[in-house]
Amino acid sequence: MSNTATLAVRVDRQLKQEAEEVFRTLGLSTSQAIKLFLTQVRLRHEIPFALELPERIPNAETVAAFEETDLERFETPEELFKDLGI
Repeated sequence: MSNTATLAVRVDRQLKQEAEEVFRTLGLSTSQAIKLFLTQVRLRHEIPFALELPERIPNAETVAAFEETDLERFETPEELFKDLGI
């Protein structure tokens, strides 16, 4: 009897296709990539990458609000203070 297990996962078709393109570029099959992921989880006892969104990704509602206003953007607080004359 085989010492393997089957893993069935439902994912969005577009996500699967885009991920498989990356795997092919790396010379991996989807199965190999998943095995690498599971191996890293086992070794580290955690998810092997950061589970957080970058701070600067606005959602669609925020983008729309910015587009509707005439806000100036400043890269640093110092630039804002200088513009305000503070």
